[in-house]
Amino acid sequence: HGRRRLLLAEGGGAAPGRQAARAMEPSPRSKAQSKNERRSAQRAKRRQQQGSSSGQHGGRRSGWGGKQGQGGRKGHPQAPMPQAQAVPQDAAAVQVTQPAAAQGAAQDANLERMRAVCVDTLVQARRAAAAQQLSALGFAEWQAGVAVQLFGDDVQKALPFLVEDPVARDQQALAALFVGRPPVAVDVSAEMQRVAEIIAGGHAPATVYAAVTQAGGDVDAALRSLTAPMGAPPPLPPVAS
Repeated sequence: HGRRRLLLAEGGGAAPGRQAARAMEPSPRSKAQSKNERRSAQRAKRRQQQGSSSGQHGGRRSGWGGKQGQGGRKGHPQAPMPQAQAVPQDAAAVQVTQPAAAQGAAQDANLERMRAVCVDTLVQARRAAAAQQLSALGFAEWQAGVAVQLFGDDVQKALPFLVEDPVARDQQALAALFVGRPPVAVDVSAEMQRVAEIIAGGHAPATVYAAVTQAGGDVDAALRSLTAPMGAPPPLPPVAS
């Protein structure tokens, strides 16, 4: 009986401990409930994350729609519109000066060409006048032409050659003599001096050069055309006889 009481006492003493431990352990229902709560919390968290992500996507879409005019879709920026750049004052002055300088150079070159044509016209007029004098003295036209090429407008030097040299009587020999030889220069400095005086009198150089050229090298006729009243017909160039 003593042992039974001791065992009962021990068993009775252990029972409350086991009952307390069992009481501390969660029941199957509590475990299931906790598990469901955790799942619900996880689902709620996922829904919250999905909602936040949807809001961000919506904001991005809205931003994309609002920024189409400023660049389009991300990764494909729209080319920026070209903007006029301010030109420094010094650079603008250079840009304006360069065309003006080029235009001035072109005008100078054109004026120089007109002057060269004027000089050539004066030379041809002097040669034509010398050839006319030789023809008037009885020499053939081909003789007078070659003599002018050999002696310029110096008739006094051309006469002895045409009279005394036998070559001057042979047209082929005279032509062969002239082959490869440049024509002798003709001095027109006196005529160009008169042209310069007309320009100094107030006439534009281009106008004077053109007038002399149109007059066939006759400076007097050119001067008359420049001083003629407005509307008067220009004088005719001299007719070669």
